[in-house]
Amino acid sequence: MEFIRADQNDSGTSSEQSIYNIEYLLSQDVDGILFAPTTNQVLPAICRMCEEAKVYWGIYLRSITDTEIEEFCKSSPYYIGNTYENEEEWAYQLAQSVLKKGYRKFAVLSEAKWDNTCRLREEGFQKALMEYPDAQILTEARSMHTTSDIKENIKSIIQAYPDLDCFFLAGTKTIGGTEQVLTTIQAMRSTSRISLIAIDFSDKIVDDFHTGILKSAYGTMQLSLDPYYLSILMINTLKGYPLEESSTSYCIPGALITSEEQARELSPVIEDRSLLYFPDNYIQDTLFKWNNPDLDGTQFQKIIDANQFLESSVSSGNVSTIVEP
Repeated sequence: MEFIRADQNDSGTSSEQSIYNIEYLLSQDVDGILFAPTTNQVLPAICRMCEEAKVYWGIYLRSITDTEIEEFCKSSPYYIGNTYENEEEWAYQLAQSVLKKGYRKFAVLSEAKWDNTCRLREEGFQKALMEYPDAQILTEARSMHTTSDIKENIKSIIQAYPDLDCFFLAGTKTIGGTEQVLTTIQAMRSTSRISLIAIDFSDKIVDDFHTGILKSAYGTMQLSLDPYYLSILMINTLKGYPLEESSTSYCIPGALITSEEQARELSPVIEDRSLLYFPDNYIQDTLFKWNNPDLDGTQFQKIIDANQFLESSVSSGNVSTIVEP
């Protein structure tokens, strides 16, 4: 079993990038495609492309939020389903964690409004704020794709809104975005009141909380969990052992961290990039349906839920899984 990554260089808008990546992967004669679209609108075209090529495909980190498009994709025998996170609920709980402490004036840092993931996060955030009549969003900054973008926007917001309590980082495609936000706030902060809450954990979660600026963060233990579980689903499908007869959705649970102590407890799992989520023998005996005929969608979701904090993981990046029935 071989995995091929799409070329990540710039090739236009987000929709154009998605089409380009799928075309590239199809040109490599792949049997299955896993990807994370930022918008629903590109999916019908991708669905048709994969069906014409007879290539299975699935989505990770995303849900299809348009009902008609979802039904269209589900009607294809080559769409295997998706792994996703409950973005709206995560953002709701994240906002509640600081609203309960008295934070009321926020600035939102996010992606473009058509980005499905950030849109859901913002909806959850707004839902929490509606429960506090005096809470408000003072301003927002979007599509910050470089560290200089982040730095300039943070500085401008802090200078323009002296009564700002907290930034809500809904999402950014900038590598190391959380650290850059923290660094800029730390350099600009005139009082201890300006804080940050964020979706997704960085590789330096303990250091982030140690600044005293990051108050809460919500995320999965590792960012690659969604594609990992979708890969298991795809491997079973390609080997002729689909977990269900039709496409299925699997929710990847996350965790809310609200203190440096809690971050320190979870940091061995969050910060270890050599982590194997399951031992090799468990993968072979339990996650491959040809060895475990009882494995179905319901059981797979239970396995995902039970390993929320990666209790089954082992720290060794050199074990390779041989996928052979």
